[in-house]
Amino acid sequence: MGRGISGHEKPYEGATNVWLTPKELIGALGPFECDPCAADPRPFDCATVNYTEADDGLSKRWNGFAWCNPPYGPWVGVWLERMRTHRNGIALVFARTDTKAVSYTHLDVYKRQT
Repeated sequence: MGRGISGHEKPYEGATNVWLTPKELIGALGPFECDPCAADPRPFDCATVNYTEADDGLSKRWNGFAWCNPPYGPWVGVWLERMRTHRNGIALVFARTDTKAVSYTHLDVYKRQT
């Protein structure tokens, strides 16, 4: 079986699946109205409305300019598809263009913009 990032077979499975974005990056790219993947607890809010895992951000209505730093793993494509259909925001994911989720979403977004 192939090995992923850092030589792990499933590098997204660990003690936590939370990847915090530096506050300076949020400030430079925002402001954001919605963060459907907010950490809990978190040292600061990334948006006006923050949905945690317990809130199930995928099931909520996303309003305005959204910030999406989703949990990584085989389900990242679901989050990218939701961002694609929302059409107003920024999704921060690893540039793993060899994966189905990222390559499909990237190509679809590119085709819509050209």
